[in-house]
Amino acid sequence: MKTRLWLRLLDGLLPVLVLTLIVGCASTTGKPTPSANGNDRAGTATDHHVADGSTRKAPNSVHGTSGQPSTNVHRPTPLEMEEAAASRSPLKGVAAPAFTLLNQQEKPVSLDAMRGKWTILYFYPKDDTPGCTCQATEFTDILRRIHTLNAQVFGVSPDNPSSHRFFINKYKLGVTLLSDTDHKVMSQYGAYVPFKVGAIEGHRVVRSTFLIDPQGKIAYHWPEVIPQGHAARVRDKLAAIQKQATGS
Repeated sequence: MKTRLWLRLLDGLLPVLVLTLIVGCASTTGKPTPSANGNDRAGTATDHHVADGSTRKAPNSVHGTSGQPSTNVHRPTPLEMEEAAASRSPLKGVAAPAFTLLNQQEKPVSLDAMRGKWTILYFYPKDDTPGCTCQATEFTDILRRIHTLNAQVFGVSPDNPSSHRFFINKYKLGVTLLSDTDHKVMSQYGAYVPFKVGAIEGHRVVRSTFLIDPQGKIAYHWPEVIPQGHAARVRDKLAAIQKQATGS
């Protein structure tokens, strides 16, 4: 089951098209960038040519009458995009695959030893890169608030313990980082998948997060992650799940 878990993940997420190409802490404004003359092309964006050579106006949906994008168009928030992807995950309620990995001090850390506490397990591509640094520092900033919810945080990447130590010391990180140099655990969690772009084939690390309950089951899964603000969204989701469970 463990080695096939990523297949179940991919099968459930194929319909999801979430554009999360944000890798740093800086967010975009979402405003259009006009050309030098103020238009993207000759004519307006709503002009449609018809058979007699004249033009007619398209209905005002995405564009307003000025030809510029309408300010009324809803742009999904990072929370909405992450939750849209999470809603398609087939892993909620599944037993989290067991593992033992070395932390930054080269000491073994096992999932079995985490029983009795909530565990935030997040997978990321590489130490000391913009998006990964954003996640790690944001988790560090709210670590005490997470601990008050009887939870702990572990980051997992293919980097070795020496790389993790450098990363932690450079940014004064408070999270524990685990090394999965052979990608075995990542594969079990569906966070290391094959890709093909033209003639180029390989594997990639999927930035994703798992919330594991004290009994070792996956309570929530973020198969797509936007680094900025993600730590706070995870903390809020954990608090909401706990509140729902107690009925308070």
